[in-house]
Amino acid sequence: MKISKKGLISSFKKVGLISLFILYSQLSSALTLTAQTAFSQTVEINSIVASRITQIAVKTGQTVAKGDLLIALDRTITQAKMDHANAIVDTFKPAVSQARDELILAQELFDRESLSLIEMQQAENLFNQAEAKVKAALAEVVIAKFEWKNTNIYSPIDGRVLQVSTQISRYVNPQVENVSLMTIVASDQMLAIALINSEQWDPALIKEKAVVKYKTTFYPAKIIYLSHQRQTQKSGIPAFELKVMFTANSEIPANMPVTIVVGQEDIEKSKMDQKKQQQKESEKNKNG
Repeated sequence: MKISKKGLISSFKKVGLISLFILYSQLSSALTLTAQTAFSQTVEINSIVASRITQIAVKTGQTVAKGDLLIALDRTITQAKMDHANAIVDTFKPAVSQARDELILAQELFDRESLSLIEMQQAENLFNQAEAKVKAALAEVVIAKFEWKNTNIYSPIDGRVLQVSTQISRYVNPQVENVSLMTIVASDQMLAIALINSEQWDPALIKEKAVVKYKTTFYPAKIIYLSHQRQTQKSGIPAFELKVMFTANSEIPANMPVTIVVGQEDIEKSKMDQKKQQQKESEKNKNG
């Protein structure tokens, strides 16, 4: 199908700008969209224990792996809590052992009718009380160990430090103020987000391959989201959101302009099609 420059101008007058864009897209080998980049995952790092920051192990812009140390908090108080809880457990254990022996003896005497029911119940109550104290102390040990473990904050994902929002010696208390200490982003897996009009919307798009062009580099991608809810742009034209995920082999910031090419088999094919399209446009201009 060939349409001359004169024919395109005539079509524009008849069907308008949006329909002309659709008509032009049909002439091309793929759907081309203008988009912006976004991080596929953003994690705000918080502290779940109250303590003072003693170390910030990373800097803004640094690449981190899952499990890398990000922030260290002072362990003095949590260590003291754990030692205190363990000491209480050690104190109550002999009492539990003694109460258990007395209960066994009470049961034997009760079976021989040498001990009253009240005395038997008193022995049971003493054992239960001693055992409850040990269980409470063990629970304090678990809490203290949990707090001690979380005085070191590690990266939950592979990514990059987008922002450090704290400093050494700062006292953090999540019960008083639960603020972000650091922001980590998954910078290798990026999103390209575009808006398509009603005529371009097609559920089959979710199965299509895509290519993301950032500056002069092409990245293979896949469509992972197609909105089913129409939104209105500032211009008043209704549109649907489309998200494409791609793996970036270099650092790409968020909110950067990119081009999404939908329907290409691979990067090389996309490059060739773009060159062919440029040649066609050049020939049309000459013939027009």
